[in-house]
Amino acid sequence: MDQYEGLKLRPLFHSEISSSFMLYELFRNHKNIVMDFVDEFIGIKLAGTISINREKSYKGKGSIDIIINTRHEEVETNILIEVKVHDYASATPGQIKTYFEAALEEQKHGDIYFIYLTQFNRNNEPSNLGASLPGTIKEFDDARNLLRKYKDNLRHVSWPEFHKFINNYKDELTLEEKLMIDLQENWIRAEIDNDIKNNNIEVGDRDILDYFDDIAIDVTKELPFGAMLLKNRRTIFSIQLNMCSYEQLEKVLNIIKIFASSSRVDTKSIKDTEDITLNGAKEFLGSLSQDDTKWNLLSFYARLFSYIHATNYLLLHGTGSRGFSIKVTLKEKGTVSLCTIWANGTLEFSLKR
Repeated sequence: MDQYEGLKLRPLFHSEISSSFMLYELFRNHKNIVMDFVDEFIGIKLAGTISINREKSYKGKGSIDIIINTRHEEVETNILIEVKVHDYASATPGQIKTYFEAALEEQKHGDIYFIYLTQFNRNNEPSNLGASLPGTIKEFDDARNLLRKYKDNLRHVSWPEFHKFINNYKDELTLEEKLMIDLQENWIRAEIDNDIKNNNIEVGDRDILDYFDDIAIDVTKELPFGAMLLKNRRTIFSIQLNMCSYEQLEKVLNIIKIFASSSRVDTKSIKDTEDITLNGAKEFLGSLSQDDTKWNLLSFYARLFSYIHATNYLLLHGTGSRGFSIKVTLKEKGTVSLCTIWANGTLEFSLKR
């Protein structure tokens, strides 16, 4: 297989629909691969007529990326496949349960199975590599708990597992199919490595001032309205922003700006916030604008996002569904998260990492 610089293939695969359509075309053209795929990852052997469809819509609940349908001796089986390629940014809480229950409601007789195809699963979870847990793993675990009766009908498959599977069929594919699969594999592997790097949190048991050692500030004293917590083996200083006054929010914003102006920050390391994050920030601000009781918080977020957007060495990471983090690159130390802003109105500084 030719090797390409994976991240330069982003224009082809950054949109999830590209990988979804690649999978659809592959299954549509090779029914034997569909049958082996289902046998490999679900453990059932398909029989009868097999049809493959994209964007199956469930009224008021969204559309599943791919659905495999079979009918054999009047028994119908549907296998739903939801495709994700941005595990930290595009996981939707409750999506698996919503789609599975919609399929159950529509199909009164027969079997429903669900495959969640994502960058990571429990077999290659990035938390083992020092990065925070992506939303897709939590979403799948939550779905198994919520759909306990059907938990054995749910499967979480990672892209590396898919590529290991499909590599056994390269001789059957057209040149165009092989090229697209090779390109997608190069990109997804590079994207996985890049996401692990950008979401790394395990950097040793060190105080925040070990990283910003020119800043003589005790965050707990400067922001006495916060609280110390232990979370994921880290000491967290948590602030309930939705409980803060305008003056308190102003203090939080100033503290962030002080750390961001540290001489330890590599201001030459230019960051490029992704469009998906910018759109997430716009939607997040838009949701706050609908509730006039949250306009004080809206003002804080708007000023914070504006400051990050205008400061080219700061990176806003996330989509708003779970929250955002502010990342900076420190000289000779790499990229760290300055703080995390959760969608529930909480802001966290990691005091011990």
